[in-house]
Amino acid sequence: MLKAVFLVAMAAVGAAGAPPTDAVDPDLPRYRPAPTMKGEVSIASGVLMAAWAREFMLRQPGVEVRLGKPTESSTQALQSLLDGGVQLASFGAEIQPFQREMALKAVGYAPFVVAVASGGAGGHLRAPAYTGEPPGLAIYVNAGNPLSRATLTQLDAVFSKTRRRGYPVGITTWGQLGLTGEWADKPIRRYGMALNNQHGYPHGWVYFLMQRMMDDGEFKPDIVQVPDTAYGPGQNYAFAEVVDHIVKDRYGIAHAPFSFRVPGVKTLALAENASSPFYAGTREEIAHRYYPLTMTKCLSALRKPGTPLDPVVRELVRYVLSREGQEVVAATPGDSLPLTAVFAAEQRAKLDGSADAMDPHD
Repeated sequence: MLKAVFLVAMAAVGAAGAPPTDAVDPDLPRYRPAPTMKGEVSIASGVLMAAWAREFMLRQPGVEVRLGKPTESSTQALQSLLDGGVQLASFGAEIQPFQREMALKAVGYAPFVVAVASGGAGGHLRAPAYTGEPPGLAIYVNAGNPLSRATLTQLDAVFSKTRRRGYPVGITTWGQLGLTGEWADKPIRRYGMALNNQHGYPHGWVYFLMQRMMDDGEFKPDIVQVPDTAYGPGQNYAFAEVVDHIVKDRYGIAHAPFSFRVPGVKTLALAENASSPFYAGTREEIAHRYYPLTMTKCLSALRKPGTPLDPVVRELVRYVLSREGQEVVAATPGDSLPLTAVFAAEQRAKLDGSADAMDPHD
């Protein structure tokens, strides 16, 4: 059964056609297998996970890697981890408070989280041109808008009611972003995916923006929210409608993945603040984590504070963070890019720690 799953997954990889163009950092260390290990480990399903498992078992033939059932959200992935369905679950970098509470209630501690790839926004069924688009979140304006760039400090004042990045006033007109003439007094109209999912909690993308763009702030209540049309991987069509609003609204601004870019809109170059460099959000800028809204793909495991990771789990993650493991990321079609050597080293350092590690950006 496992071989059949791998054949299907690797066939999907082969069907993508062109060889990968995303360079793997030559400074990433090669995988040096620990002395032959024996045992088994269960991990989340998925094409990338299956590819990692296949290559790891070639290097550690004494280990059997089993793929768990597919999950449709980070919350389901966490529940599978807490229930013992898998020992390694796919996860985003931003664990929400209610998910932390889930873990504390179930096992008494928060899960260990380690970053394994950059990117993570794209690849949806309704994305019009995913291939080649940067796997990141973008800020959209109408194509006729003269604005070409903005800082996260400004965007916090545009989208957030809390303004924790310190902008002195809320930004409500395009003139406040530097536009003149007919644009100076025109109102900014905000659009986005529904802030909460069907369970009443922020979506992963929304929570990422709350943490990264708003410094743990809150959205303004007058944002036009586009509700989900479906749930599950690759099935959230809301972003296509969000971007369509910007096509039609000359004075609109919105957030959505780059993969939903269509004629009639453009994306803004972004900077952390007024003294920081601006980045357009190219694949290279996301891979090097220069782009301010770079997302992160993570793996999560249960590790009780004061105790080490399961040896087989640790060894598998050590492989994933090696040059060979990141070459798998580069060779697997999807919304992930390899880590830089420096960032991967920061993540490997967590493998031998015993403290709670919730933030892969630390």
